[in-house]
Parts: sequence; structure tokens; C-alpha cells
Amino acid sequence: MPIPLETLAAAQSARITVDELDLSGGLAGHARFLPRAVLLSACRPLGAPNSEDDLKRHAALKTSLGQAGFRFYPARLEWLGSIQDAVLVQGCPRAKAVKLAYKRKQWCHWELSAKGVSVVYSGVNSRQK
Repeated sequence: MPIPLETLAAAQSARITVDELDLSGGLAGHARFLPRAVLLSACRPLGAPNSEDDLKRHAALKTSLGQAGFRFYPARLEWLGSIQDAVLVQGCPRAKAVKLAYKRKQWCHWELSAKGVSVVYSGVNSRQK
């Protein structure tokens, strides 16, 4: 199923902050995050309203990342009319980020580099293995 157009438009204009730094334009000038990072969230699966289960899903995401040995930073993501918890993950390969987003029923995740931010579709509701 494709990402709904309004969801994709919101994702492209999402605001990403880490430690009060606005990274919505990319990682240029933020050497500690370079060369590339991904932003993941376990909150609001498939754009659902905020719920109490968001905290549990977010904690599970952080546990998964910790067990996999990834370095990550707490982040905030503003999109779809709300603010939600997220993590900025360094050194996460694109395929792994897609699997993590897919597992948590996220429409997309964000890849950040010095060149800017791009939205990556997770393949939710596809036949991805």
C-alpha cells in the first residue's frame, strides 16, 4: 500500500530536533552525527493518534537498537500534527532501518546526511520479508 499523499507531504516537512538542534535541513555542521544517520520512531503506527502504547513501543525500539549495538540519541519528531519521541541512529544500514520501521508499522523513516534529509518508505503492508 502506498503512503497516503498527505502523510508523505507531512513527512517531507517534518521537524527533527536532537538536543535542541534543528536537524530538519540535514547534518551539515553537526559533525558528531556525520556522515549519515537515520531517524526512527515507534510512536503513532500508520499515523494513528497518540496512545499510551506509544511509550511501550518506543522503549522496545530503544531496547532493539541497544541490543544491536547501535549508537542513538533521543530525538523529537514533529509531523502529522503532533510531537512524538524518536531516535537518531548512527551507523544503521538502510536495510536495517527499513526493517525496524516495518516492524513498528511506520509509514516511513528519515535519512539524514550533510546533503539534507530524505524520506524512505518502509514498505508497510507489502510482502516484504
